[in-house]
Amino acid sequence: MLIRALGRNPPLFAPIEVRKMTGLPASARVLTVSYLAGHHVGFTLRAALNSALTDGRLLPLAPEDDEEINERVAALHTKRAYLPVLVRRVRRGWEPVRDAALARDPADDEYGLDIGRGVGWGFVADLESLLTALHSTLDVVVGLAIVVERRVLKVPSASQTPDAQLRALPGISAAEQKLFLRVRGGFMHNYSAWLAVVIDGGGGDLAILTHGKRDYDTGEGYVLLSRIDAVLAALLHHVDALEASLAERVNQLGR
Repeated sequence: MLIRALGRNPPLFAPIEVRKMTGLPASARVLTVSYLAGHHVGFTLRAALNSALTDGRLLPLAPEDDEEINERVAALHTKRAYLPVLVRRVRRGWEPVRDAALARDPADDEYGLDIGRGVGWGFVADLESLLTALHSTLDVVVGLAIVVERRVLKVPSASQTPDAQLRALPGISAAEQKLFLRVRGGFMHNYSAWLAVVIDGGGGDLAILTHGKRDYDTGEGYVLLSRIDAVLAALLHHVDALEASLAERVNQLGR
């Protein structure tokens, strides 16, 4: 009866007024914010490309390729600087959660550990941001490698670096890397972070659940916060190595 009264396909939301985007008034002041990352990422490759272009060892880049390279190099430069900041935030958020878990009566283990909204929401937001940023950085550097190798250097298909190899982080198992990808994809598209504190002996760790089903006996369905530093170190090493390899290949043009 209710559906009949509202119509065959009732709207989910009430209509709202749609306003057009307008430009800024002539009197508006626009100040571009600048920040220096204080590291080398991005400069090595860009310098190699500029040198090859100046020497005529490389044909002028297509405008869209040049723009994409610049954007990806700038993104790597920025992400390389703020990833450690996100790690520090997560570490700070984890400390009160860990302390609350260690101080809790083991008899209450079967009940949820309430850490409060003030701590909980900020911690979850920082954790999701970090995992998303880790994979975003990998996506950016892989995309940069593909553009340079396939559209600038024009490497034949048979000699191109496989995508799986471009994404393989050194020192991180394929299974663990797959778990990190799954949890990031879950945060982006399906669910929010579900967490569990693991207490083993006198210390504690945080299990970040990748989906509803997990097996703590086999290590499936979750990743541990204690591995974040290893993943970050592997990612930064991978970024440096990929950029150095691309720059070297550009430097070898015409020589």
